[in-house]
Order: sequence, then structure tokens, then C-alpha cells
Amino acid sequence: MDLDKATMGEISLSDASKIVGIQKKNEDCSKMTNGQYPLTIDDNLTLKVEVTGVERKLLEPYEMSRKVVEEFQKKFNNLSEEELKSACSITHAVLLENMQTVIPCVGCRRGLEEFLHQVQHFDHSLYDCLTIDEDGISISSNFLTNPKQLCRLFHYIRPKLHEVLDGVINGKKNKRCIFHSLKMMKPNEYHPTENKYTIPKSFGSSVIDVWDQMCQECHKEITRLECTGILETMDYYLKKHRFCSECKSKVQRAYHMLTGDVDTQNEPGFCSAIFEGLKYCPAKPPASKDGSGGGGGGKVVATKDSKQPHHVHVCCERGYVVHMLTLADAEITGGRKERHAKTIDIAQEEVCTCLSLYLYYRLHKVWHTKLTFEQTWFTLLSLSLEQIFQSFETSIEKQFGLGRMEAFCRELEKDEQMKNMKIEKRRLKRKNKQKKKKEQKGDSKSTEMNDDGCSNGGCTVEHECPVEHECPVEHDCSAQGNRDPSSFSYLLLGVLDDEKVCDCYHGEQCPETDLELTNDEILEFEKNRQEIDIQRTKLRDKLKQNFNDYVEASIQRKDT
Repeated sequence: MDLDKATMGEISLSDASKIVGIQKKNEDCSKMTNGQYPLTIDDNLTLKVEVTGVERKLLEPYEMSRKVVEEFQKKFNNLSEEELKSACSITHAVLLENMQTVIPCVGCRRGLEEFLHQVQHFDHSLYDCLTIDEDGISISSNFLTNPKQLCRLFHYIRPKLHEVLDGVINGKKNKRCIFHSLKMMKPNEYHPTENKYTIPKSFGSSVIDVWDQMCQECHKEITRLECTGILETMDYYLKKHRFCSECKSKVQRAYHMLTGDVDTQNEPGFCSAIFEGLKYCPAKPPASKDGSGGGGGGKVVATKDSKQPHHVHVCCERGYVVHMLTLADAEITGGRKERHAKTIDIAQEEVCTCLSLYLYYRLHKVWHTKLTFEQTWFTLLSLSLEQIFQSFETSIEKQFGLGRMEAFCRELEKDEQMKNMKIEKRRLKRKNKQKKKKEQKGDSKSTEMNDDGCSNGGCTVEHECPVEHECPVEHDCSAQGNRDPSSFSYLLLGVLDDEKVCDCYHGEQCPETDLELTNDEILEFEKNRQEIDIQRTKLRDKLKQNFNDYVEASIQRKDT
């Protein structure tokens, strides 16, 4: 989400603050008014930004529903004044602990910690709805006495802030946000140690918008370009475009013409119109006079550290600044190309290009720092409201007994029950399907037996079975072999069939036999166990011998 397009009601994040002046090095922050903050751009430039009552503007156009207001009013009335103050306040430790889990961007976390450390020592406030001091963060008294405003703060501003900041803080590709990504963290700044000079590849209206928000004092300070920065920019620019030694000396000579080190009257090809709008100022020591008298009676004392560096003033008119930024844009989008400066007028244009790049760097630094501050301001407001709202709800739960957490647990239990019911229904449905398949298979087998008839002579006789079955079955007993109840084969087949085959014989019913053993029979078996074991051993040996004889007889029969 683009930060310039992220809006909440009628307020956009980029309109949250405005630049109102310059903060001098020795000026105390206690002189600032409510909503003002010192914004450090670099070691030599600190601007004053002022937050323009965002909370009030957000609350004005929105009307809460009557049901939400009534529910909140009931909760509000159940808390005393002391309980309400305690419920609507948190400590710094709670906020910072939550920040570690909510904000993935390392740059945002570091900036928020520094911002919170500075704000808690201010004598003035940066928020209309929050009071931040060394003890912690709490809702301001104006909102605590107005339940309707507090309800809007909790139920409208809090979710809106979370919705808007979610697209800015949480990066799509990595854990860094938009303003702490590598592309935004590396403006057109020359790094002598890395020998790197990087510029963002996009030139948008946001930079000139920052220029339009500044006062005249800020315009003069921004357009005062130090010669050390210009020379570093020019050195990298000449290396980047691979100027030959002759062209390089031409560009350097043109720069010395701007600073007045080279006389331009006798220089062929020099065009004074190219340097129009640029003015060089040499280093001047600040005037500190001894004594209390005015005028020129005192003695000027200057040290090496107190000298103002050499600098070049750029014309502060908006048209001229746009022209300079256009030159920088052409250089940014042009890429690396070999360039030449065979004449002095072309070398003068190259010097103007270097000045435009350095000016763009300063404006970009102001733009980036300002928007990063606004993001940090909104993030602290969002996290504070979220934690205070949770503290308020916890206090309400203690009063009512059944709160959001218990209702949430009930919802979870209900969902779990619904899932278990669905699983049980699926299990029963699967079981019923398997049962139907078994029944269908049993019906198909019974129909096949009815169609085939008896295998022994084609006899098909229906018999009534004394054993109770689930369904009537037609039996073909001619295929069952010997059905004499006293025969061994009959009993063996009955054991193998496990009572699934009707134990009937042709023309007669099966005698009902009681297979349960009495205690007397069990005792008698225990007494005669040794004799029974001996008889079993003899029977096994006899069966083995009969089987071997049968096999040998069969082999002899085949041989003959």
C-alpha cells in the first residue's frame, strides 16, 4: 500500500504533520508547543514538525451506532473513576513487549523505542488522546470524562489505525516495511567507505510536496549546499560516467569558476547565464564580541571549529527548484553512460547537474525522515490504543464475571463439538455403506445357490434347519457326504463349518446335543488325563503309520 494513498476518513498519513521551522542546536525542546517534535535530518539540520490534531479530525465526521454506544456506556458506568484510570493506562514494558511480536520490521521497532524514550521526557504532549510520561501511557482526561469520545476511540480509530498500518509496516516480500527497505534507506548519498552513491529509481511529486510545506526559513536552509558535499558528489559523478582526464579537468575548472577561484572574464566559452541562481559564499566565522557594548567596539573571536563551511546558495524560487530537480531526475533515470565536457559551457552544465543531485539528496532526506516520523507516530498511537483497550476489557471482565475470553472459549468448544459431530456422522455413514455391501453380497450368493441346484444328480430338495439362521437358506445335503451323526466325518465337518452349515442328514432332523460339560465330567477327565494322553499318542502314531502305508500303496499302484 502506498503511504500517500493510505487514508483514514478525511486524513491521510502524509498529511499528519507539517514542517513549521528550524530547531537550532542550542535551543531547548521545552519551548516547543503541543504537537511539535524536533526532526533531525543530519548533523547540521534539525527541523520542527507539528502534528495537526489527527484524532479530532477523525472523530468529527463519524457517528457510532446506537447499539455499540449503549453497550459501551453500560461497561463505562460499572467502573469507578479510579478503576477507569487504572484500566485505561499501561506501562512502557507492556507496550514494548507487545511491539516485539506485532511489528516485524527491525527499523520500526528501533525507531519506536527511540521515539518513546524522547517523548516521555517532553513537557508538552504529541497526542490529544494519550498522555505519555515516565510512569507509562494513559488516556487523557478529556477522553476519560466523555464516554462517547472514548467509545469512538476504541471502536473506530483503533481498528482503522490497525487496518491502515498493516499494509505499511508488514512488508510483502520481507519483514521490512516500505520506509525501512533497502531502496528507501539508500538515497543519493555518497559513502566514502563503500565507494557507493545510490539514488532511488523513482522521482515523484512527494519530494516537491515537502518543499511546498516548508516555510521560507526552511527553504533557505535546505538550499544552502555545503562545498564538501558538492565535491564528494562531483567526484563520484565523474567516476560514474568515466570522464577522461581532459573533460574532468574542465568540469573542475568550471566549479572553481563558480567559487570565484578562477577569473571568468578571460575564459573563452564561459556562459554566466548557466550559473544564474547560484551564489557562492566563503567560510565566515560567527561574530562573538567581547564586552557588552554594541556596534564594532568588541573584538571578533573565531576558532577553527566555529567557522561556517564554504557553501553555495541555490535560488529559493519554486520554479528554479523544480528545474534543478528535473536535472536530477534526468541523471537518475539515464543510467551509466560515458560523457564528455570538451567546452567550458558543457562543463558548467555538468556542475549544475552535480548541484541538483546534492539538492535532491537533501530534499529526499527531509521527505523520508518526515514520513518515517509520521509512521512511528501512528504506530505508537495504534499499539497504545490496542493495549489500553485490552486492559479496559480485562477490567470489565472482572466486574461482570463472564467476559470476552469465556465467550471465546465457549465458541471454541462449540466449534470442537461440531467437528466431532461431523466426524461421527461420517463414521456411521461409512459403516452403513459397508453393512449394505455385505448384505448385497449375501443376497447374491444365496441367489446363485438357488439357481445352480444340487451337484449330486441334480437333486434340489428344500430342508428345514433346526438351527435358527438370520435368513432361510436352501440346502443341498447330497453334497455334504456322510451325514451319520455318530461318524467322525460328520462331527469334523460340523466343527469346521462352525455351525454355519446345517448339520442335517437326508430325511431326518439333527439331534440336539448338549456340548456343555459338567463338573463331574471335568473331574473324571483330570483323573484319567495320563491314560488319555497315552491313548492320544498311540492314536497319532497309528494315524501316521496308516498315512504312510496309504502313500506307499498309492505310489506302488501308480508304478504298476
